[in-house]
Amino acid sequence: MDAEGRGVNIALVHFGEPTRKIGATYHHPVKETLYTEKGGRGLTLVVDGAQVVIANFQVVGTVDGAWSRNTSFVPVAEDYVKHDVYITKVTRFLGPEVVARFGENYTRLPDVFNSEA
Repeated sequence: MDAEGRGVNIALVHFGEPTRKIGATYHHPVKETLYTEKGGRGLTLVVDGAQVVIANFQVVGTVDGAWSRNTSFVPVAEDYVKHDVYITKVTRFLGPEVVARFGENYTRLPDVFNSEA
């Protein structure tokens, strides 16, 4: 039996339209902007708030990653995933307002040094 069938709570943020939904699946709306910013794809997996696996899959074929149980690192990774869930909820329910403020594909959103954009 898979984890979902065993009652494991799963929250998944998928960049791009998912072909399969597992647990609470969220479609992140700014896939192309993130691919450009990050240069590829990534994976952040937090297990039971106690372990994390992070991997980066670069467009040029380079893959790197890390696994940790570090009690300072795991909560940061968990918050990262939660914040992606938050942004998907905000953009789903306030989409037109978010586009008006941050542009198509939210191109002005990643500018963390401009609090007005």
